[in-house]
Amino acid sequence: MGKIIEVEKEAETVELATEIAIKDLGFPKEFVAVEVLTLPVKGLFGFGKKKAKIKATVTFDSGKEVLKFLEQFFEVSKLNLNAKISRNNSKGVKINIYGEDASVLIGKQGRVLDSLERISTLVANKYKISKRTVKLDIEGYRDKRRDQLIEQSASWAAQVKKTGKPHILHPMSTRERRVIHNALEKNPDVYTKSQGEEPKRYVTIYKTDEK
Repeated sequence: MGKIIEVEKEAETVELATEIAIKDLGFPKEFVAVEVLTLPVKGLFGFGKKKAKIKATVTFDSGKEVLKFLEQFFEVSKLNLNAKISRNNSKGVKINIYGEDASVLIGKQGRVLDSLERISTLVANKYKISKRTVKLDIEGYRDKRRDQLIEQSASWAAQVKKTGKPHILHPMSTRERRVIHNALEKNPDVYTKSQGEEPKRYVTIYKTDEK
């Protein structure tokens, strides 16, 4: 269950009502917008006295916070890179990264990019409003890598069919192992299995008659 993102509070003053609301919401002040619904009225001789009433709403935006984190990371790391949000909705956050130092951030087999994506997911879900997925891509790398793996999968499957010997792939991320499994799941000549322990989990391709 996500956190409460809107509350109404009454108190002797607007300031006190706001303080109570922020404490109940559990967010820093900069992520809370306050609307004054009713101003306090002192009344006369105890009659007509009214408390202040406010509505406090959480304004934390997962996509914008991830973008801010990435920009700060680029600056501290002295990387000539920029980032742009391409999706920021209930389905999650997707951010495209581009610039001169793109290859540095990808790393071997996308491992640096995968690590940065995991950290970005923690940033997006810092306050646990609702579970948000974060996907980072660098100049179309994800699609290029997926196409490359699909093409290689066909070649590896043909080799296994011909030799009858299992083919063990190098350790891969969950995302890349999924690409291999999906690419070969309808191939009648082979089947795949993920084996080992993270972060060195890998895929093995077997000939079907060995199943």
